[in-house]
Amino acid sequence: CCGDDYDYFSHAQTIAEDFDLDYSNQLKGFEDKRYNLNGKVAPKGFFGSGLLASPFLFLGNLIESFFQSTNVADQFFSYSLLIYSLSSIFYMFLTVYLIRKCLIRLKLKISIFEVLLIYSASGVAYFAFERFSMSHVYETFTVTLIIYASINYYTNQKSNLSAFLIPITILLSLLVRQVNYYSFILPLIIGYVIHRKFDSSLYKKKYFIFSSTICLVVYSLLSFGIYGILTINPQTMYGISGMMGGFYRNHTILSFISENFQNSLKILFGQEFGIFWFSPIIFFGLISSLFLSKNFSALKHFIFISPFILMFGSVLLWKSTASSYGFRYLYSLVPLSIIYFYSNFEKKNFNFYRRVLIALSFFSLFSILFFETTILTQLS
Repeated sequence: CCGDDYDYFSHAQTIAEDFDLDYSNQLKGFEDKRYNLNGKVAPKGFFGSGLLASPFLFLGNLIESFFQSTNVADQFFSYSLLIYSLSSIFYMFLTVYLIRKCLIRLKLKISIFEVLLIYSASGVAYFAFERFSMSHVYETFTVTLIIYASINYYTNQKSNLSAFLIPITILLSLLVRQVNYYSFILPLIIGYVIHRKFDSSLYKKKYFIFSSTICLVVYSLLSFGIYGILTINPQTMYGISGMMGGFYRNHTILSFISENFQNSLKILFGQEFGIFWFSPIIFFGLISSLFLSKNFSALKHFIFISPFILMFGSVLLWKSTASSYGFRYLYSLVPLSIIYFYSNFEKKNFNFYRRVLIALSFFSLFSILFFETTILTQLS
């Protein structure tokens, strides 16, 4: 304790070891360092990553207890932590597999190696292998689940099972990172990618409504169990209420637009992790969102680009790369960016842009390796 990595690990611990949502033993002696309201202590980090990683920690604990029972345990080596660290790698490769399955269902022939290269070069691979307790691999996994379930719904005669599963995938996405509000409209976006028109019938299906009701109850119970209150505001968990107000304060309209325009250019092309160089698929996904509709429609373009607006807004609000590798608050956009980009395969010069993306992805992947293998970039 105390930091983001440990927060997510604490969630896994309370599930895999304690079988409860009481964090008093995980945060003993550090009750005032993380979330603390009316004596209820909890990590600041969101719950979902720990939930998905908890089976690996549980397995690791079983293996460790076996070695302890045979008196061959190594006091300098933790089998539970080793197996826990493999969780992010497992979900990374599972995400790549599901993304390719999505592309195949969309009748797009992309090799698994190309998907692996583009996904890894986004920067997510750094967190899979280096900061394995962080949420970014799990974000991309849960967003991919929403996309996968939505594609199954729209390509499988709008099956009731897919309609029931979609709210569950959305709940998982929000539990992993609550600010990914665009998860709610992802099924609508995927419906357009497939049929080139918006279809809101999913949101009216009784199976979708029933599942959504269950998910709402589950979310409420988790919120009360972890934080002692029902809240949908991430600022409450992080204790940063009023930050949004400070984003606009002390600005004229002109200075606000000017500052955020300059910062947006830094996000896109800056030498310090500009996404064109270091997360190229997000850049190409952003550009591709402008060409999904053949006919210009302000509403359509706004819906397509709204996930990018939301996530870019988070970075502009913090005015930071978030103290690790890349603009990590943008990483949840990687699966959607891949779908956006390859959905434009019929466009003129697509193969040229595809080769540019692959070339930039190799550059980005080598950048991750350089970043990982020099002591000059250690967070400590």
